[in-house]
Amino acid sequence: MRLASFSKPAVLESLGNQTDIYPTVMGLLRIPYWQNTMGYDLFREKRPFVIFSQDLKMGVLNEKLLYVSRKSGRETLYNYRSGSAEDLLSQYPTLADSMRNYACAQLQIAQWMIANGLCGPY
Repeated sequence: MRLASFSKPAVLESLGNQTDIYPTVMGLLRIPYWQNTMGYDLFREKRPFVIFSQDLKMGVLNEKLLYVSRKSGRETLYNYRSGSAEDLLSQYPTLADSMRNYACAQLQIAQWMIANGLCGPY
């Protein structure tokens, strides 16, 4: 088996989350695998957003903004890179809409995969 050739350690600056570990490692090792996760091989694909949830909230990140949707219906958008607590939702409504739609689509796909037995033990 031939491993990927990296001469020096490197930091990958693109967005990623825990679901990206498996496809990225398998891609580095050049081992064929069945892609039944929501992850990306970060050396071959660019993730537009990262999503996560916590109790009654859903968060979506891009390179500098954090979109938060709450079960109550309240939405906010922050510049997490600057550390500002100012809500920027009214300044970037189209981006916030894209972030919300991406997250909802990802969650729907995950629910569909689970309901149809497309993930988990084989």
